[in-house]
Amino acid sequence: MRRNGTGALSRNAKTPEPVGPWGWADITVPTNIGIREQLKVYRVVGFSECTYKSGKRYCKCKKNPYCLWGMGDLMWKSDDDVGVEAEQSQNRDQGQIVGLQNLGNTCYVNSLLQLWYHNPIVRPAILRWKPPAHTVEGNKEYTPECAVGHLQAMFARMKSSKQRTIDTKPLVAALQLDAALQQDAQEFAKLLLEFIANELELSDENVDISRIFKTCFTGESHFQTTCENCGTITLGRKEEFKELTLNIFSTLHDSLQDYFKEERLEDDNRYFCNICGSKQNAIRKSKLLKLPQVLNIQLMRFLFDAATLDKKKVMKTISFPEILDMTDYQNPEMSNGDQEYDQNIPKERQIYRLNAVLIHNGRKVSSGHYISHIKDLVSGGWFECNDDRVEKIDKKGYSENLVMKSEEGEGGDEQQQQQQPQPANNNPKNLNPSSKGAYMLVYTKQEYFTGGQPDPEIQDYLLDMITKEDTLIEAEFEGKKRAKVLELEKRAQRQLEIDLLFKPKYAQAQEESTIQKENDVKSDGIRNGNSKDEKFAKNLEIESLKSQLMGTDIRQPVLHLTPPAVKLCEIDFISAEWLENWLQWQVVDLPPIHNNNITCRHNRLKPPRKNETNVSYKIIPSSVADVLYQNYDGLRLSHAEAFCKECVKSHCELIQAHAKLELDAKTVAEDVKNCDNELARIGLSSRFHQNKFLIGKESFREWKRHAKGIIAEKDRDEDIEVVDQEEWNLNQELRCVHGNLNILKGTHKRITVERMFLLGEYFPNAIWYGSGQPECEECSRQATLEYNYVEQYKQFAMKEKTRLNDLVRGVSRPSLYKPGEYYMIPTEFFNTWMSFIKDARLYEQLHHIPTAQLLCQQGDCDCLIPGLKFPAEFVKTGNDEVEEVDFHSVVTFVRPDELEILTESRSIDTKISINISMDPNNHGKMIYKYNLGVCEKSAFEWKEALVAHKYIYVDGEIFVRRVEEDEIQDSILEYDDDFLPPKMRRGDDDTNGPVRRSERRRQSRDDKKYRHIPSSMVLLEFQNTFLTKDFKAFCSDQHLYWNKKELSDIEKHMTFGQLRIPEGATLFIKIDKPKDIDEAMDVEETTESTTVERGFSGRVVEH
Repeated sequence: MRRNGTGALSRNAKTPEPVGPWGWADITVPTNIGIREQLKVYRVVGFSECTYKSGKRYCKCKKNPYCLWGMGDLMWKSDDDVGVEAEQSQNRDQGQIVGLQNLGNTCYVNSLLQLWYHNPIVRPAILRWKPPAHTVEGNKEYTPECAVGHLQAMFARMKSSKQRTIDTKPLVAALQLDAALQQDAQEFAKLLLEFIANELELSDENVDISRIFKTCFTGESHFQTTCENCGTITLGRKEEFKELTLNIFSTLHDSLQDYFKEERLEDDNRYFCNICGSKQNAIRKSKLLKLPQVLNIQLMRFLFDAATLDKKKVMKTISFPEILDMTDYQNPEMSNGDQEYDQNIPKERQIYRLNAVLIHNGRKVSSGHYISHIKDLVSGGWFECNDDRVEKIDKKGYSENLVMKSEEGEGGDEQQQQQQPQPANNNPKNLNPSSKGAYMLVYTKQEYFTGGQPDPEIQDYLLDMITKEDTLIEAEFEGKKRAKVLELEKRAQRQLEIDLLFKPKYAQAQEESTIQKENDVKSDGIRNGNSKDEKFAKNLEIESLKSQLMGTDIRQPVLHLTPPAVKLCEIDFISAEWLENWLQWQVVDLPPIHNNNITCRHNRLKPPRKNETNVSYKIIPSSVADVLYQNYDGLRLSHAEAFCKECVKSHCELIQAHAKLELDAKTVAEDVKNCDNELARIGLSSRFHQNKFLIGKESFREWKRHAKGIIAEKDRDEDIEVVDQEEWNLNQELRCVHGNLNILKGTHKRITVERMFLLGEYFPNAIWYGSGQPECEECSRQATLEYNYVEQYKQFAMKEKTRLNDLVRGVSRPSLYKPGEYYMIPTEFFNTWMSFIKDARLYEQLHHIPTAQLLCQQGDCDCLIPGLKFPAEFVKTGNDEVEEVDFHSVVTFVRPDELEILTESRSIDTKISINISMDPNNHGKMIYKYNLGVCEKSAFEWKEALVAHKYIYVDGEIFVRRVEEDEIQDSILEYDDDFLPPKMRRGDDDTNGPVRRSERRRQSRDDKKYRHIPSSMVLLEFQNTFLTKDFKAFCSDQHLYWNKKELSDIEKHMTFGQLRIPEGATLFIKIDKPKDIDEAMDVEETTESTTVERGFSGRVVEH
């Protein structure tokens, strides 16, 4: 390679063919750039469209401007309208049951709302409820103010709204429920009914509704005890019940028999008989005095195993009748008060009809999904309500009978006939529905299905509210519908545009794929022949593959494409970013074609840089571009007019300038190396200094980077850091403040005059210093003076080090437990003085001992800061904050002779002395006397801050000890008050040297330590996270004690800081004995975490 007259690099006969879009730049004069070079730069030649492979992953290459595969065409290739669905009306059909929207984990709320809405007693009662008069007066819009009002509005929407799905947000918000938290449906049902009943009692206008709502779920029962010795039957007191909680057996009849079975009272559990006058064996059984109108049967699906701390779900299948006879389980109360019941008096039949079934789907306890099966009061058919999906359960026309799905247990007989009222124990099992997930059964007395009260008319204020809501939803739907129609029109238009671009490509790819398959078949046939044919077939396959990839004839050189072979009049250049958005299905509204990111400062196509692999534009046919620019408008870049020759020329010059810089850098480095070798050979002599100049080491390292910045200034589009030459110049570090040659001290190298002129081409204002030029006289004089000062400091430091050898070495030091008289100096001063002693060249000598910082800052008070009177763990700083620091990090003790030496050449604010002695009459107790007292005002403020500081910590330790109730100890931690003046202490007789109390309770070997506990942690969270696992007990079985007092449920929702529990405290815990689990149950074990499952929080019953 050699340079021609223009500075460009020319090739000799052996130079290889240039490779790459910019391979020609090193051998071409910039003024001779033509269309051939521009075609290569813009990658119009040398690249062809990538091969399309159907069913395989697209290449989506960014370096090839012809490749469009993988930019989003797959979304539009299908003939179907992928992702486009016309807006469906949300109006429900006549008589259709509405669904309820799930807000996250509110399936339990939706299931219970469907369950109570379709109850023939609950729904009419709620719809007849009257709100407070002030909420419906005038023409103002009605807004419910209580939970009953929101429940009534929800029932009214479910009855009269036109929508097929109702939003439950208002009711969930009124009940203060967390929509993201799954809760137990049974517990929520009980608390919700209780809460609604209590709210109804507060209204004088709804007395009848309150009585109906309260009595329809309430029954009465009592225990009947029979003495085995005298046969006397004793009836217990009446108790109300809201539901029957049954264990799960094969049939509901077996579960009822288990609930009402006789219990023997014997041994330690014997019964005291008033007739016999002593404890006797007895038989006790439960009897129902009064049955409710709505009978809730709760099935115990979830059990807790206290041994393994696992909650388990009972997966046993239970069958239950649709018509239930409870006559045999009722024992009506006698009007005459007799304790014996006359069996000859006929009982009133108690026939119930199944109204709803609540089902929990899922095998895990802490997860799953609630649905409900309800019986419609109008049609009499069964429906499955699964949030917003409501489906009719219709099996071969028998829609009036409940048939469970297979995943909910074994289904009933599809051919079952209409059941007749009969006792539950006489119903065959195969005629009854069964389920593995039934969680709650709701039976209602049969007379309410035939002669129940009809639904009242929806009140006007509710109809107005529902009409407004339906109008808003309908308007919103119409708006979405219009937007969807407009979107479909835009997509149809874009589909035509994309087909115009891609359909020819698909057809060509299909034809190439067919030809390739035929060639593969021929090649396979040839390979089965002799070896010569196999070699010929392999060569043919390679040549065919090259032809497809390069898009040219295999007989021509790959890069030998002449401009006439490229039809520039048929191509356009377009932004790849805009084109990719155009191909995205989700993007509907497209902006005009913005080609700003692919244009240069001349408003032409910006050429890709030499080091850029990817291009930001794509090449498309002009016929497609005509349609796109007609529809979207924008700056069009077409044909050869899009090329920017100025930018191509500028970048070509930049490439050549960088190539020249690399060669110059190597030349300068070799020259400096040769000068170093010559200096080592002949030394500093007049001969060596001839024709040589100085160059700073920093300038030698950095000149190439700054030269690149100078070159980058010539090209605005180059992404190179531009260096401000006014702030940096060659050899600027060699010039001193006086404008002369600085003291060198090995900060320079030498370079020949020829190479210095070479550097001068890049830095015209470079500073030139000849080799052997004398240094600045003024700088030399100042350096001599500084050296003398440093030597004096070193001699002074060495003298003090010798005189204060014990203080420097840290031997024979004063101690709080070593009698004697000492002085206190700030540790900060001592550390700085030690640094000066070790290295006087780097640290200045201190001329003052600032003991004033150890004194109180309250006015002119010359007293000690609280905490320095006796070593404490806390010190009060100047900004009135309490910090936990080491005492010796603030104060250092020195002997009197050492203080005298330190003050010979230094001043001191105040001498603070401490006299330590031992009291022989008090077991060697240390006595401390100071020459200064403690400010009472500062001491009181510090005490208050110290006490408050103990309850603020981020990374503390808490101890927990398991004890019985009679072993609970006092947990109070004493704070140290030895820093206080005598009259502020708590009962210390000796004011000179009180014994310091311990701030931590002595820990027991059985205590459990918990680290990294912040004072902001809630105690209940601490229980769930740590104690439940370590002590094998749930929160309900844990009793925590602090200061001999059990913490209440309200206190468990407070933080450690709010409870004033300091770091290092010991809590006491008492655990209730766990209850055994019935191992005979068919349970599903779970491997979930042992943390407590959060159930219904009960916030709705806070009133």
